[in-house]
Amino acid sequence: MNIKIIRQKKTECIVLALYIIGVSVLSAFHEACFDEAQAWEIARCASVREILTVIPHYEGHPPLWHLILLPFARSGAQFDVSLHLINILFSTCAMGLLLFRSPFPKIVRYFLPFTYFFFYQYGVIGRPYSLMMLAVMLAAVTYTDRNRHPWNYILALCLMCLCSAYGIMISGGLCAVWTAEILTELHRNKNLKSFWKDARFWALCMILLLAAVLILMILPAEDCYYDNIEENSTVQNLLSPRSWAVFLIISFDAWFGEYLSYARWSTNDTTLIIESAGSIIMWAMLIPLLMKNKKCLTYLIPYILFSGFMVFHYFSPHHMGIFIMFHIFIFWVMGAQPQGMEIPEYFRKLFGRIDSPAVKKSILGLAGALCAVPVIYTAVSAWHEVRGLYSPACFAEFIQENHLEDRKILLAWDVKSDSDSGADFYPTHYMPAPHAEIKAHHTEIAGLGSLLSVYFDRNIFMNFNISSPEDLYMHYRYKEDVGAVFEQWRNAGLPDFIIDYCPIDEVYGEEMLKETEYVCIEEVEAGMIFKLNQKDMAHRIFIRKDLLAEYPQFHQIYS
Repeated sequence: MNIKIIRQKKTECIVLALYIIGVSVLSAFHEACFDEAQAWEIARCASVREILTVIPHYEGHPPLWHLILLPFARSGAQFDVSLHLINILFSTCAMGLLLFRSPFPKIVRYFLPFTYFFFYQYGVIGRPYSLMMLAVMLAAVTYTDRNRHPWNYILALCLMCLCSAYGIMISGGLCAVWTAEILTELHRNKNLKSFWKDARFWALCMILLLAAVLILMILPAEDCYYDNIEENSTVQNLLSPRSWAVFLIISFDAWFGEYLSYARWSTNDTTLIIESAGSIIMWAMLIPLLMKNKKCLTYLIPYILFSGFMVFHYFSPHHMGIFIMFHIFIFWVMGAQPQGMEIPEYFRKLFGRIDSPAVKKSILGLAGALCAVPVIYTAVSAWHEVRGLYSPACFAEFIQENHLEDRKILLAWDVKSDSDSGADFYPTHYMPAPHAEIKAHHTEIAGLGSLLSVYFDRNIFMNFNISSPEDLYMHYRYKEDVGAVFEQWRNAGLPDFIIDYCPIDEVYGEEMLKETEYVCIEEVEAGMIFKLNQKDMAHRIFIRKDLLAEYPQFHQIYS
């Protein structure tokens, strides 16, 4: 960028600098979450063959992010600093394109980088979505000239595919619509037979081949674990009226709502009704706008593909930022048309019929307040990040400070109980203790193992990946011989320390645990930050009571 452009775009440069400073400062306060540590550990421990052929079947997304992290993770680079620098680089490039290349009014361009997903979820938290933001912006930049320069557009869509399974769905929908447009054009010109000579045909063939390979790579393994896999949640969601209501509101909720959260979704019907009303208004404005600009199919086909998968099959709240990206893309390509984005005439007529200046000001004021909501989400999340704990990663420091690396430390694992209430399953601050009946054990689903191992150069946990202790990432496998795994744990002896409450009586039995008790010596409240909320959870460290005398710095914190 030369000096002349910098002078012309001085405000944009200032906004981008503020964005970089903001995400950098907040990243310094950010504590690692599981997703960040898991990706880093895969890059550090797994072989390239495993990253390409095995792990995608369990992680559910293409391996590009792991391959990008690989040289840093294996060279001994510091986890936190390296991950944040990589993430900030991609998110800054994406916001740079938004600021300098998008057709939006200045106030919109200056406002968008500081909205919740662009700033906090994808700018601060190190996931492949920062790279996907860049891919979406590149696709928007190259969309207008896609028929003259198809390879530029296709390469941007290929990058989108390599970032995420949702990127494959969005790119697939966009390519399907583009193919139909090309065929219609050739048919109208009576030149259909020349399709195979067209550069666009070969570009589409390339991305089709790439998408097919990626889909085969990420198809879930037979024993791949994800939330509610054993309850056949896809069928249940398809039959659920609430799921169809979420399908209606999810786009509105991504921008302005609070109904969807890390508890999957709220049970607050009042919130659902309010957001449904807002969503109806949003759709009533969006569809005519898309039709006027001849982008209805360009929007709806990709949207239905990825939102349907998200709502009815697999959902995590941080995925909702993809709706924000896609909305930016669709409004960008409408605004980049030679004639600009066309507004339906009846919108103007409808607004013109409002005679009262007070009513007009109220409508504009309400719209402005609504637009401020995503920035408020950013501010509140930043406040939570600065003032409190984001994750139990601080336990790694606790272990290091007290030199516990060579003690036998047991990690809690995933269990399914007959109780719907966590309070019923975790009733005390000591172990062993009475608990609800357990329906299933998933011994390899122990996220703390991956989260804490990133701070050590070896596996220090006695039950984390006990069959392959060199793997410091969590295996998403749920079909296993639990009895054989428990036997391995028993052979290793009773643990000295336990992180988080777990049903140790199921493993060691009454005889081994006779006169043995574990008491709580450390507790932190940490949780997931999402918009206005922080989902706090208590994480605890327990010590075998007979070892307390060896560690005078430890005290039982609950009697």
